[in-house]
Amino acid sequence: SGQATCLQLWLPTHVEQQALTLTRLVFPTYDAAAPAAELQPVRRSQALMMLAQHFHQDMLPSERIKQLNQRIPHGVQAYSLRFSDVHQAWAALNDASTHTAEDSL
Repeated sequence: SGQATCLQLWLPTHVEQQALTLTRLVFPTYDAAAPAAELQPVRRSQALMMLAQHFHQDMLPSERIKQLNQRIPHGVQAYSLRFSDVHQAWAALNDASTHTAEDSL
């Protein structure tokens, strides 16, 4: 009793991929009672443990952390982002990016 719909997709024959350098990790948490956006630095060791919780479950935690430590460049900055306003959260990330770019000059 519905109406038939035809969808046509154009698929490119070639897609170029450019590897991007990982510069930061952000662990976002939405909390309606939180300030609009609260961005806090996270130590590398803490970030690795947080990531390991979402890694392959068939590995020992120590192996997960070891593998993440090898894969994530040491210059990567990690942040915890607690927010109640997604627009303010995005602005806080942009501000952090601007300050990081200025600090590296």
